[in-house]
Amino acid sequence: MMRRSRILLFPPAQGTSAARSPEEVKRVLGADVVAVEEKTFDDLINGADAAAVQAEIDAWTQGAKEIVEPNAEDIEKAARVSVALDNLIRQEQADALAIGTCMGWLPKGFPCLGFTRLRDRGIPAACEGDMDSLLTMMLFQYAFDLAGFQGNATFDTSRNALWTAHCTAPLKMDGPNGESAPYLLRGHSEVGGSGCVPEVQYRLGQTITRAKFVNLETILASTGKIIEVPERAVHGCRTQIVTEVKDAAKMAANWSSALETEDAMTLLHRVVAYGDHMDSLRHMANLMGLKVLEEG
Repeated sequence: MMRRSRILLFPPAQGTSAARSPEEVKRVLGADVVAVEEKTFDDLINGADAAAVQAEIDAWTQGAKEIVEPNAEDIEKAARVSVALDNLIRQEQADALAIGTCMGWLPKGFPCLGFTRLRDRGIPAACEGDMDSLLTMMLFQYAFDLAGFQGNATFDTSRNALWTAHCTAPLKMDGPNGESAPYLLRGHSEVGGSGCVPEVQYRLGQTITRAKFVNLETILASTGKIIEVPERAVHGCRTQIVTEVKDAAKMAANWSSALETEDAMTLLHRVVAYGDHMDSLRHMANLMGLKVLEEG
């Protein structure tokens, strides 16, 4: 699957130098990375079918437990971008997507709802151009048919816990045919509550695997159990989970030791999937000639 994959990228790419290189991605994994001009996508936004946009608005608003900050304009913009992203994927016959300029998309609408829709359909979509996270999501999708939740990591050693949070997240963490998790519609936490993003409430007690495929050679991985999900996030990115881990202090000390980058955004991100997949990741890595480094 990976060798037949077509990845769309809105530059700039972020991540390790190997993952940022289309030539290296092609050489190691066989996947094609194709740059997309924002002007092309802006045309798709402006040309989005009104009925499709309204259907997307209705689906999000009717399914939400609560609409907190977003107003009608925020929701309409986000829904329009979601429809445009779906059209782009179909038009380009793409299998995955990364957007490096998403934090500047407030005027036209954040892609966060669209990312959720794509991931729920089995199409990995990465925030902030993080190519290592995108490739990790692709591995989860192809190997386990599971969506990945890309998020920032924060340690709480007093509780032996690790927070993961982001302003977009899949609803269907059990796979494309699974049930949707409950969600709220929120404003984006990093732009004063503007825009429209999902706050997804994941399953308490769920075992998870947290991973990142870095430098096109190493899979950083760990497991945990979700022990807390806020009823409504107050601080930080909107979708949040707190996971119990084996040794938070040791994990924090060894965090990102295999990454050859000083980019803070890239160091923060990990991808979470439901289930304990450590043994399967080791088997997959052996078949692909990769290394697995257990964090923590």
